[in-house]
Amino acid sequence: MNTRMTWMAVAVALVAAMFMATPTRALEVQVGETASAMIEPQATPKSGSAGACYVSNINPSITRSYNLVNPEAGYPTAGLILWRFDLSAYTGRLVTGDADLTIGMMWGDTGALVFRQFECLTAWDETVVTWENYLGPGMTNNPAFTNNFHSYFGPEISMATAVGDANTTWTIPSNVVQRWINDPASNHGIAMRPDHYANKIWWNRAATWQPLGKRPVLVVSLASNNQKPNTPTNMTPATGSMAMPLTGIPLTASPFVDPNGDAFSNSQWQISTDAGFASPAWDSGPVSGSTNITATPLAPLQYSTRYYWRVRYRDGNGESPEWSSWSAPTYFDTALNLMQAQVRTVNQSVMIWPTFPDSNVSGSAVGLFNPVNPATNIAPAGACMYWFDLRVFSQYSGMSVDSDGDFAVGVAWTDVNHPPNFKLYAVLQGWAASNTTWNNFIGADWGTWATKYGTELDANLIDVEGMVYHWTVPQSLLQNWIDNPNQNLGIALIPVATGNCELRTQRSSPPPTLTFDLSTTNAVPPAQPANVSPADGAINLQLMPTLESSAYSGASPQGAAQWQIATEPSFAAPVWDLSSTTAFTQITVASNVLQFSGRYYWRVRHTAIDGGKSLYSVPTKFDTEVKAGTFKRLAAQN
Repeated sequence: MNTRMTWMAVAVALVAAMFMATPTRALEVQVGETASAMIEPQATPKSGSAGACYVSNINPSITRSYNLVNPEAGYPTAGLILWRFDLSAYTGRLVTGDADLTIGMMWGDTGALVFRQFECLTAWDETVVTWENYLGPGMTNNPAFTNNFHSYFGPEISMATAVGDANTTWTIPSNVVQRWINDPASNHGIAMRPDHYANKIWWNRAATWQPLGKRPVLVVSLASNNQKPNTPTNMTPATGSMAMPLTGIPLTASPFVDPNGDAFSNSQWQISTDAGFASPAWDSGPVSGSTNITATPLAPLQYSTRYYWRVRYRDGNGESPEWSSWSAPTYFDTALNLMQAQVRTVNQSVMIWPTFPDSNVSGSAVGLFNPVNPATNIAPAGACMYWFDLRVFSQYSGMSVDSDGDFAVGVAWTDVNHPPNFKLYAVLQGWAASNTTWNNFIGADWGTWATKYGTELDANLIDVEGMVYHWTVPQSLLQNWIDNPNQNLGIALIPVATGNCELRTQRSSPPPTLTFDLSTTNAVPPAQPANVSPADGAINLQLMPTLESSAYSGASPQGAAQWQIATEPSFAAPVWDLSSTTAFTQITVASNVLQFSGRYYWRVRHTAIDGGKSLYSVPTKFDTEVKAGTFKRLAAQN
């Protein structure tokens, strides 16, 4: 490049592909044209081609566009446009794929015209190059032009059809581009040659108001030379930390270290109940300039829950920033709350079935389990297994399960004509939801399936769809899981015959849950409260009445009260169930709970701060205000 070219700086745009979950990164380099010229073989200038002829030098200092027009009679081609893209700034870099050459037009015939690209074999200077001094008089006519063309130009490297005045893109082979990068002296540019007609007006770099893509641009993908920062290490809270708050959790990781010496740019932090971080409970997103953070989830974390956390760092490399690998996850447990029922969402679930004995159907991947019908007479239709993480409670001594637990699973659909009966069992063998199948869990002898499960715990006929069904989990089993966490292998629902229904998983709503009461071993239950107001049999109440219980009486201070309202005195399906840590003896019913012309039953229990829970009060009833309308007579009730 001569001194006149010093103002023609290479137009380069560096675009890094920011795929946060992708460990490798490519650098996309956009290189604008650095030299070009149009040369033509005919003896005299032709109309529309900027006065080009055999002895003419046409370059961007003369015109902002090139038009070869069409070949003059007797000449083998309309001419050639020479382009060069300087890639010397990237010597030593590795090309990761073919490059794209894109050139836009000012105007073009509506037809589809073919233009081919050939590599130039000798150097040329855009300020002086002509057909005469580059190719010579022997190249103006056939057969010499055709026979000798490849003495000046290499084999065809790309072809594209230019339609109308749309931008046109040619694919330039990666091996050609790599050679230009490795040996800049070999880069003599390319020659664009039309098959025949060529009436298209192509922009060159002098059209500075046009974007790259209208102006000629070569887009090259290079492997990044940047190395990832060192993987950080979780520092605080230390793994196994207990009684952490639900928000405002201080997280700290090791100092930033980068093998390239790049400065620190960003960090990203995640908290999850799952060590695989399939669905984080909190994600900070990219955070500027910090190796520590105070985690402030939009929604507070849950009490009595084990959470895993991890972090990664990104460097400030100006060309292609890189994220480190994620730190090895560590865990902490949030503070216990024994004043309210422990409601656990399933952590792992899987369906195994003889119909597809080697298939893994994980509840983290599908929203519904359906074992359908038995495939053999020696084994059930399948088994749906669930595991709840109770290890947080095992970190404390003296945890006491107060009563049987409630295992709840939603049913999206069931075969009402042949409703399945699902029985609940404890699982006796370890499993992982990510890879468990019928064959690798039950084994080759399917007839031994029952040895993998304990005795029947409960059963339910699934005869109504769109319902949540409940199975009782014995208090003794839950206590054993807390006292001996390694023996918590989960529970299973197994159909007696047909299993043709759709059981919701953790990917559906509502997800399966396990609910139970927990207190400390020496917790003394408070005295049973009594319903005070409204009086038993009260009538004409508005829809947001105030409920009041007798005063609290217990060995430990009161921590909560649980209030329930139902349409029948058994409270099998409460219409309102609220545990409050502030409304100890009086509470106002929320809106949209009660309806006019209805009879309701209510009760309350008091909870001490150590988890001790009273018996529920004896239920009493009240009627809401009667409104005009249609009434349906119900069976007599107390």
